[in-house]
Amino acid sequence: MMGQAADGVWLVTGTDNNWVLVAEGDEVTLVPGRLVPVPTPGHTSGHCAFHLPERGVLIAGDALMTAHPAARTTGPQLLPRMFNHDEAAALASLQALAGLSADVVLAGHGPAYPGSPASAVERATAAHH
Repeated sequence: MMGQAADGVWLVTGTDNNWVLVAEGDEVTLVPGRLVPVPTPGHTSGHCAFHLPERGVLIAGDALMTAHPAARTTGPQLLPRMFNHDEAAALASLQALAGLSADVVLAGHGPAYPGSPASAVERATAAHH
């Protein structure tokens, strides 16, 4: 679904494989509801999460995980360092998620986190060494 970022613009493919340019603050209307991209560079330079504010859902993607075979613990955390393009950016990007309103966080790896993005970010930050 996601392409790579170029100059702060993300590429999102629609169902007919046409590409739509999406920048920070834009809304994607290819799915029901309002899908708001949230830039979260770190895992990759162009990574972004998606917020569905009316549905109370944050799709964090690989900005946050709750389980991974290479991880020692479960729960909200960053991917292991070897999977992040820029570890410092990945950690800083969590702050972009913390202020979002949602009841569930869908991580790129692991089960859904039933809680707020702020709680998930707090736990991920505490788990980071």
